[in-house]
Amino acid sequence: MPDINPGTLGAKRATWRAFNPRELLQRIVRNHPLDDEKIWREMFWSEIEDNKQYLQAVCEYWLDNNIRSISGEQTYSRGQASPTVKTKLQDRALLDLMMPNNKVLGQCTGAECKSFGGWFQQLAKAVLATKKVAETLSEAQVRKLWLANK
Repeated sequence: MPDINPGTLGAKRATWRAFNPRELLQRIVRNHPLDDEKIWREMFWSEIEDNKQYLQAVCEYWLDNNIRSISGEQTYSRGQASPTVKTKLQDRALLDLMMPNNKVLGQCTGAECKSFGGWFQQLAKAVLATKKVAETLSEAQVRKLWLANK
């Protein structure tokens, strides 16, 4: 049987779990689009607080990301025989940031960045409306813009 790479991003890997907290949150936001983040958080917690499977999935997601960040290694999902791969997580941290349109920042166009508001509008000034961020800027350049607008 071939070794299937489960992905290197925690959010991507989490979507393959039987209890998918991301899917739950998307459903809450989709069903209550006029509510704000505080309400969504409360609704999410209400759904998972007594559900051991969801709580475990949330903890695994948190652990996947934080263990990798602390150790400086990128690991595959729990229970896989695949070796760990040494990476410099910070090298693509911003370009791999999941955006509101369900794309990673590096795959977003300048026009999409402009629609996100905040510091992304400064990023949009550096990226043509039809070009993708990763085609135009390096992680270091994106980080510099982010730090300048922090």
